[in-house]
Amino acid sequence: MVIWVSREIGKHNNQGEVGYSLKTKYRGKGIASEADKAIINFGFSKMKINRIMANTNPLKTVSQDLLIKLGFIREAQFRQNYYFDGKHLDSDIYGLIKVDLKY
Repeated sequence: MVIWVSREIGKHNNQGEVGYSLKTKYRGKGIASEADKAIINFGFSKMKINRIMANTNPLKTVSQDLLIKLGFIREAQFRQNYYFDGKHLDSDIYGLIKVDLKY
């Protein structure tokens, strides 16, 4: 499992990014949800980030549902903005601002 929060994406704007990748056998167990909550809280409280973004594949609706459950709002879709496994893929951008945190 890989989960991260990075402030480097927008250090001068107090902005970070959260992401995760789980092996299939670990999905659906609440691991990403609990880890994301902890990392988001750490980003807002300890790193003093104001905004956290997440970049998802539009076809990964489970990831998008998790982000929405955590309070993220879909802000944009970029068409074919990254290349993976021989294909150009779209990505959806979600954002969470500290004042919108629900937990």
